[in-house]
Amino acid sequence: MTLRPLALLLVLAALPADAKIVARDIKIVMDQTSPDHKADIGQTHEARIYYDDAAIDPLTHRVKILHQQHTPMLIPKHPDPAVMPVANAWLDLSSQPYRYHMAASPALPQMPPGMKPMWEPYAILFDETTQRMTIRKQSDGSLELSGHYTVGTEVLSGPEIEAVVAGHD
Repeated sequence: MTLRPLALLLVLAALPADAKIVARDIKIVMDQTSPDHKADIGQTHEARIYYDDAAIDPLTHRVKILHQQHTPMLIPKHPDPAVMPVANAWLDLSSQPYRYHMAASPALPQMPPGMKPMWEPYAILFDETTQRMTIRKQSDGSLELSGHYTVGTEVLSGPEIEAVVAGHD
């Protein structure tokens, strides 16, 4: 391929496209936990990530994540940078298995007076190299939950997917 056709391909790939919000599900099989979460060993936890299909970088095949939910409860329902910060989250679609990275310290919900939160403040990491999701206490770094994750190959789309990111019910 000569330089001119390659340059044309790069220009065509960079042309603006209509945003199309899509989602993929992630399955996490828990294999390490703190004693408080022993019942989670062997359990499958789920998450859903949302991104703009038109924003996939044509060279790296990476895309910034717009929102992540814990499923099937769909928490948080809409993007909330305090509850589920995704400023440091991206998906690599360059080869399978797909690799997901997210590092955050979500805020815990306010509890009614007298009620103790289920969780202490924590940090969550989806490591794209090891393909593991790990949750650790912020206070001492001790393990809460960890397991191998798999990003689904099915792309979810449609008005209900777009409404989640747009903040519509």
